[in-house]
Amino acid sequence: MQIAIAERLKGFVHRPGVRALIPGSSLVAEAYPARLEFYDLGESTPCGEVALTLEGAGEHFTLEQDLERGHLKIFSSFGRKLFRVSLSACEGGVLLLVDKLPYPMAFQSRWRGVEANGALAIGEPVRFGAPLGEPLNFSTLLGERLSFGSSKALNWDCVSGREEMREILPYWFRLGGMAPSLPSAKIPSSTLLSSLDAAIAERRRSDLIPSLRNLYRAGFGELMVPSCVDEHHLGFSLPPLSKESSPLLLLSAGAQLIRSILIDERDGALSLLPLLPHDLPCGRLIRAATSFGELDMEWSCGRMRRCFLNPTLSTELLLDLPKEIRHFRVRYLPHGSGRKVDAGTPFPVFQGRRVFIDRFEK
Repeated sequence: MQIAIAERLKGFVHRPGVRALIPGSSLVAEAYPARLEFYDLGESTPCGEVALTLEGAGEHFTLEQDLERGHLKIFSSFGRKLFRVSLSACEGGVLLLVDKLPYPMAFQSRWRGVEANGALAIGEPVRFGAPLGEPLNFSTLLGERLSFGSSKALNWDCVSGREEMREILPYWFRLGGMAPSLPSAKIPSSTLLSSLDAAIAERRRSDLIPSLRNLYRAGFGELMVPSCVDEHHLGFSLPPLSKESSPLLLLSAGAQLIRSILIDERDGALSLLPLLPHDLPCGRLIRAATSFGELDMEWSCGRMRRCFLNPTLSTELLLDLPKEIRHFRVRYLPHGSGRKVDAGTPFPVFQGRRVFIDRFEK
C-alpha cells in the first residue's frame, strides 16, 4: 500500500533560442541546433559558448528540462538521423554527454575566457569549465514530490498560456527543491515574494492563488527561469524580488511557501492542509520530511483522504487538522480495522513501524 505520483516533470519547448536553468545550478543554457550559450543567472553576457560544426541544418528541435533526472536535453534531427545531448551541472561548470550522433561532429568552445576545440563522441562526456568535475549527486531526486492531478504534457508555450497553478506549482516546487541552497538569504520586503509570504502568515487563503500567479507571471521566464525584475513589464507595483537578492530565492523560498500551505509543524503538532486553496481540491505530496519521519499524503474534494507516516522516533503524534474534521482512523498494519481517534487527541507512533491514517470524517 503506497501513495505514488505518476506524472513526470519534463518541461519542453520546440523553439531554438529559449533559455532554461540547468537543474541544481545557477547556470542558464540558451540552446540552438548549432550553438549553446551559458549564462550566470541574472547576467546578460554569456560565460561560456559551444559552437558545433554541422553538415546542413538541423530540424525538429526540442529543448527539454528533465526534473526526473536533473538535466537538460537537446534533440534535433538531420535527415533521418537523430542528434541528442544532455547537459548536467557539475562542480564549477557543465557536463555535456552525447546520446545520439548523426555523424562525427567537431566543436569549438569558450568558457570564462578559456578556448578549446574537440570532437563529440557517443558516451564520452565533455566538461566545460571543470575538467575534473563530476556530475552533481542529486539526493533530491528522491526527495519530496507534489502533484495536483494534472497529466497534461508540459509544453511550456501551452503552460504559459494556460497559467494553471495546478500545472505550474509542482514544477516550481520540484525545481526549487533542486536549487543550490542559500542559507543566509531572507525574503526582502516590498516584493511580490514578501506579499505571498504575508498572505500565508496572515492565513489569507483566498489571496494565495492570486499571489502565486502574480509572482509566477512577473518573476519567471520560460521553463521557470527566475528573475529579480519583471522582464515582461506587466505593470506590477512591486518587483518579484529585490535587485540585491539572488534570483534563486524565487525558486527555493517559493518552494518552501508552497509546501507550507500543505503541511506545517507548529507547537509540536503536524498540521495537514492548513491553507489548502479551493483551486487545488485534490493532490498528493510524497516523501515529505518532517521531524516525526517521512510522510506521504493524499487529499480529494478539498479534504484529507489518507496519509502514511514512517516514524523515525517513538513518540505521541498530534495532528492539527482543518476544524471540520472530527475524527480519523489509525492503523499500524496495512489491513485491519484499526482504531478511531478524535481530532485533537495525540496517538502513539513507534520508530520503524509504519502508520496508516485515513477515514478523515466530519
